[in-house]
Amino acid sequence: MTIATQGFTRRASAWAVLALAASMAITAAAFAAHPRPGARYTGTGKQYENNAAGGRYTSYVGRVSVSFRVSGDGRRVLGFVGHYKALFCNGSPGTVTDKSIAIRADGSFADTGQRPNHAPDGTVNGMEYLRIKGRFIGRGTTADVFYSDIVRFNSGDPRYRECGLKVKGSARAR
Repeated sequence: MTIATQGFTRRASAWAVLALAASMAITAAAFAAHPRPGARYTGTGKQYENNAAGGRYTSYVGRVSVSFRVSGDGRRVLGFVGHYKALFCNGSPGTVTDKSIAIRADGSFADTGQRPNHAPDGTVNGMEYLRIKGRFIGRGTTADVFYSDIVRFNSGDPRYRECGLKVKGSARAR
């Protein structure tokens, strides 16, 4: 009798743990922030470069702007444009852009890409790696955003083979 009771208790405990986990997952999904369909989001972020000792991204450059809009059905981020100031390694300002990024059920979005990097003379001197990610928070009127643009050069001093920027900020629905 004791063995059967212990087996029943273990099975009941296992089912209780599974039910609790499922309940928490459903609750988290229910409270996930969803964007405002059709809204335009604008904001700013802080830009950091990796020209600090050891290539760490601790060199603060300044504030830059970010904007995007949400599709009418609320399922995609459209026209993402994240600005950045001139990098120490290439001297020109620019943007990280994406035409369309899917919004997940938890209110987050992310995309990555890469393209050849060109030297001033037009030759390819490395690869440029782009990353965008974000999450709608609160009632969906604000999004935390992050984007980066990192160039990995084909040659040169190993200490300076990677040149990049990272921006972290937020955007609000207007």
